Amino acid sequence: MQLTHNDKNHVIVRKSTDSGSSWNTVLDYQFNSSQSTWVADNPVMIDDWDRIYIGANGRDSSAIEHWQVLRTSDGGVNWETIDDFEYVTGKSCLITSLGKDSGKNVYATGRCNDGTSIRHWLARKLPCK
Repeated sequence: MQLTHNDKNHVIVRKSTDSGSSWNTVLDYQFNSSQSTWVADNPVMIDDWDRIYIGANGRDSSAIEHWQVLRTSDGGVNWETIDDFEYVTGKSCLITSLGKDSGKNVYATGRCNDGTSIRHWLARKLPCK
């Protein structure tokens, strides 16, 4: 799987089924068509049920940054947004990483501003089932 941005500020996920000889786009994601969308620092995670998670950041129409987590359970055919997070409404929140623990729980971590614009590091348990 290949993950990249393109010049139109989308997140592009490509999949190869022939060891990288050819690639097909399985996700072309943009949170808001008039704003940028980009991947997290550590953006891809696969859980114990072979579901793929992508961490992305995007700006809404007011240019406020949201973290989002997208998931596919069918190899990239269908994607769902399982987390669109703002710690405080109207304040920026950026996802930085995805991970899992030994109990098969999936987590997103990131940094978000509170109501006084003080930055906090957060970890959120994501819906897994």
